[in-house]
Amino acid sequence: MSDDKFELSRRKILGATAAVGVAGAGAGVGTSALFSDEESFEDNQIQAGELNLLIDYDTSYDFNDPEGDGSGTIDGNPADYSYVLTNVKPGDSGTLVFCPKIIDNPGHLFVASADGVTNYENAQTEPEGDVDASGGGSLTGGNDGEPNGDLGQEILADVKYVENVTDATTYDEIGTVTTDQTLNGLAADLEAGFRVDGVPNDSDTVYPSSPDDSTQNGPCIAIEWELPVTVGNKIQSDAVEFSFSFAAVQSRNNSNPANPVTTVSVGPSGGGYDYNDLSTALSNESDEVIGLAGGETFTLSGGADVDSSLVPLGFQSMPTVEVDGGQLKLTSTDLTIAGLDIDLLNGGVVYNPNPADGLAFINNDVSISETSNHGIRIEGQGALNAVVANNQFEQKGTPFDTNGEFPQGVHLSDGQNVVISDNVFTTNGSVVEGQAVFVSQGPGDVGPTSNIVVSDNSMNGWENGVTIIESQADEIFDISIAGNDVDNSSNSISPSSPSINPADVWILDQTDSDGFDNINGEDTESDQESALESDNNLTEGADVVV
Repeated sequence: MSDDKFELSRRKILGATAAVGVAGAGAGVGTSALFSDEESFEDNQIQAGELNLLIDYDTSYDFNDPEGDGSGTIDGNPADYSYVLTNVKPGDSGTLVFCPKIIDNPGHLFVASADGVTNYENAQTEPEGDVDASGGGSLTGGNDGEPNGDLGQEILADVKYVENVTDATTYDEIGTVTTDQTLNGLAADLEAGFRVDGVPNDSDTVYPSSPDDSTQNGPCIAIEWELPVTVGNKIQSDAVEFSFSFAAVQSRNNSNPANPVTTVSVGPSGGGYDYNDLSTALSNESDEVIGLAGGETFTLSGGADVDSSLVPLGFQSMPTVEVDGGQLKLTSTDLTIAGLDIDLLNGGVVYNPNPADGLAFINNDVSISETSNHGIRIEGQGALNAVVANNQFEQKGTPFDTNGEFPQGVHLSDGQNVVISDNVFTTNGSVVEGQAVFVSQGPGDVGPTSNIVVSDNSMNGWENGVTIIESQADEIFDISIAGNDVDNSSNSISPSSPSINPADVWILDQTDSDGFDNINGEDTESDQESALESDNNLTEGADVVV
């Protein structure tokens, strides 16, 4: 019997700036006697056993023919497939269809995002520069400016089961996997891998076998995407690249297969999971992808150090992670924390100390107790390439009255290349004396805080929507704050401190009073205030103080 194995590569940058990881797993999953095979649309290692997996694919676009258009078959040999969208205009759309075939034997079939999403900025046209200060890359030549592009956050995708496939434009829909996902969110959902149903939406069925490479017995998977017409200028010149991997493992004598994509699973006893307790999994495992069973609650008393990605097992309902005091301390680079209901209790917080490189914190619901100082704090130096996107942050109670602290939904301290976008910041009805997004500088000379994008967030009930305070000379620059909807009713409360300005967007230079370079494309105080008020929907205005 051959020694079957496969290796999934580390995922590339996710989101506008975040690098995330998919860890590999040895095959012979479950026991060394079980066959497995993997087909990948990226540069992954494949050594196939007797369970042979073929993937037919086809793509379509409703506009020009960008790089990556085409069709073909991935068989038992290593193969590269690069799906790249360039020159995409608002209103454009397209489809990818994958039709797997497991020859001769049925099996458990999993699909994952092997290298995730890579977003290219490709420099900026003048209209894009007016609404996006991130920069990076060149308008000429190939795709570059990784990872500062915005397409992965703006393109929406539906994933469906289909049959009777003629091509990527002609098929019959027979089931739904997920709808209205951003490409970035889809990659996060596939971080832990998704088990493909043999019969759509019946998770107890294995994927049927095909007698040959021309007979399709199992359902196909269609990914339908579109770029909304309302996206505006910030995606001009941007490009996006993404990939998928499929893996099959033997189903005979293997009714409860281990997930070949997620290296560690956590869930209730009797479910075939590697661990039944998240604390134990975090203590024993390092640099892994930990998949959490959907709908379950995992309590971390006193917090925990986390050096593995935490995600739901593919497309399951949200798991709940209770941080009961202490820190959910993210201690490694290239981590993904996605798709979780995070309850911060009794002062619990999420904290990513330096180095914070490659963090992807997306699609989470974060409940912040009145004794917690923030939802997530990120500290770092140099290029962080981090993204905080599509989360909901709700502040409970009135923390300043409780413990004299000014809470923040997101607190960024130092570093470059960070995107905070498409989040919803709310309170439980009270006006919170604090900041939805707070950008500051830590002690010591740690380098500039620059290339920060705060965009398309909804902020309701916080004293400030966005606050930036420069405490070291000329160290904060290249900031884009645009598309945010801020309704903080600041004039209804007294400022939590005489030094706090109740403006919706408040930017303060505490050093040499020479101002900031490039705030929303402007360099003078008055022009920056005008641009901030023009580029955002504010009720209390913007104030730049130098």
